[in-house]
Amino acid sequence: MAETEQVTCKCMACGHEYTDTWSKDEDKERTCPIPECRSNSIRVMRQKGKKE
Repeated sequence: MAETEQVTCKCMACGHEYTDTWSKDEDKERTCPIPECRSNSIRVMRQKGKKE
């Protein structure tokens, strides 16, 4: 099992940023936690300079 890390996720629909766990081997569907949005257009914003 791969290690998980805390990453910042950003909703591409409303711009909301929040933290979530992320793993290289994980295939997880994410949705925006804002009740009015609930979009599934979420991007994981990895820190620059970090290689996977």
